Amino acid sequence: RTGPLANNNERWLFETRRNTVVALPVNTNDASVPGFELVHSVALTLNVGRVAPRTLVDVELIMDPGEARPTQFVLYAPSGYTFPIGSCIQGSILPSSKVLSCRRLDEVNIVELQLAGEGLQVAASTDIVVTAPDLQGDAGLNTWLVQAILQGGEVGWGQADGFRIVQMEKAEVIFGGVPA
Repeated sequence: RTGPLANNNERWLFETRRNTVVALPVNTNDASVPGFELVHSVALTLNVGRVAPRTLVDVELIMDPGEARPTQFVLYAPSGYTFPIGSCIQGSILPSSKVLSCRRLDEVNIVELQLAGEGLQVAASTDIVVTAPDLQGDAGLNTWLVQAILQGGEVGWGQADGFRIVQMEKAEVIFGGVPA
């Protein structure tokens, strides 16, 4: 385990300063913030094929909890993506699967993944489905986040770059006309 323990009576000092000749603090909490638990890094990988706008996308999620050992993940898709109501797991759940369920939360782009057993200790993958947005937003806003949770407490965070939505720019449909 790395980092400080939350119950060791340590205090944290936060200050903001302006870049001036006299470098005095502009704001401070006077070291009144108690210690807190640090979270672990979670590795998140997304694998997809070609994605068109407004299509149902099969996404392979690979999550490596590192030292976090979570019993559930909360997955945050970028704005514009929509998870289906009900289960977002693609196909049937195998007995050997580490992910038991996937359900949409109050926001359409957030789901909860329930994990098997006493917590995930090794990397696991699962296939989920999500509806792609109409348009690809700013490339800087195409990040997927995962929050690792154990017994209701936050134990880790991870992120992955999203995937590109490929517009069909030069596609056209031609209908044969019949005189009326």
